[in-house]
Amino acid sequence: MGRTILAAVAGGVVVFVWSALSHTVLGLGTAGISTLPNEERVAQAIRGAVTEPGLYFMPGFDRSHKMTEAEEKAWAEKYRRGPSGILVIEPGGREPMMPQQLVIELVADVLAAGVAAFILTVIAGSFLTRVAAVGLLGVFEWLDINVSYWNWDSYPTLFTLASLADQLVGWTLAGAVMAAIVLSTGSLIPAMIVHALIDIGGGMVGYWLLREQGQPQTSNPVPNR
Repeated sequence: MGRTILAAVAGGVVVFVWSALSHTVLGLGTAGISTLPNEERVAQAIRGAVTEPGLYFMPGFDRSHKMTEAEEKAWAEKYRRGPSGILVIEPGGREPMMPQQLVIELVADVLAAGVAAFILTVIAGSFLTRVAAVGLLGVFEWLDINVSYWNWDSYPTLFTLASLADQLVGWTLAGAVMAAIVLSTGSLIPAMIVHALIDIGGGMVGYWLLREQGQPQTSNPVPNR
């Protein structure tokens, strides 16, 4: 049980640190994302039309009742004519990166790694087999989520492929650390690994916060998860 928890914490920190590097250094998190032409005009139109934060689909329809056949045909024609899209809108704006967002991301990564750690404790196999099993969980996530977004919502192919690289590499690295911990017996190495990873994770969080405080904010980064 203790090694499972250590593996979960270590794996979560590895994924968290990798995500930071893939977004800030490698650019995987913003691959395929474009900037709106005439962005300020679009922003002004949104400020004038949208008052509540939320997830918006365009073209929309009245969800208070079932559409009639005529309404469905009219909506389908609007969809064919375009534009269509999905918008996550914060009308009043917010800080580009807040400490609680980093905490939530880290906790989510640790919980996800907890699922992987449980799987590692119940399957048999060599070190490499277990590493591959965790790496494939990243592929599983990508196939179930990102490919669906690409298929139904027209997410860019480059964005989708970058997501695959992000998930596969991140969870494979986590799998290597987690498998080493799960397979270890009577060793201080697992605790040393976790301690080192927590130090690295803390350093990354501190770096992010100091960088955000020291630079003017000009845009809201779009995450890849």
